[in-house]
Amino acid sequence: MMGDEEFMRDLYDLLHFFGDKWVSPIVVTLAEGPMRRVEILSMIRSYSVGQGWSGRSVVLHDSILARVLKKMTAAGLLIRDEKPGGFHRRSTIR
Repeated sequence: MMGDEEFMRDLYDLLHFFGDKWVSPIVVTLAEGPMRRVEILSMIRSYSVGQGWSGRSVVLHDSILARVLKKMTAAGLLIRDEKPGGFHRRSTIR
């Protein structure tokens, strides 16, 4: 069925996005409301999300954050305002 194919494609896209370890912390961080990139970076760095099973800490760098925000915005998961508010989550997911 055509609907099943579209559903599977959308599911695959969703899994692809959430396969990136920084997408979930970004979504959680933006739950508080719009934030500028520097605020998102600071907030995520204050979390201990980089602590993996190996015990090594992984730090989110500004260049990585910029890439993930760009990818999420292009996919329609985020909206980027030119105003001081910066990025915020879409109220509905497509």
